[in-house]
Amino acid sequence: METKKKEMRPRKRKRIVKYPSICLAAKCLGVSRIHLWYVLNGERKGRAGLVEAYELLKTEEGRLRFQKFMAEKLKGSNHEMGGRV
Repeated sequence: METKKKEMRPRKRKRIVKYPSICLAAKCLGVSRIHLWYVLNGERKGRAGLVEAYELLKTEEGRLRFQKFMAEKLKGSNHEMGGRV
């Protein structure tokens, strides 16, 4: 009696995170995530100072500004009522 061999599945690739928290940074900077990704990779030209503003967000001062921005944004929205942010 022969047993069936399991079919080999292709291995999943490990994802490499090139720009951590790019979604939140793009939201804070007022651009889309994909636009910011293209600008950071040099494939597209963004508005003047976009790369510098992104790099500023990665510093401690930038993180504090970002947290303040998100707190104000959540305060002004109907987040408690189940609305979208």
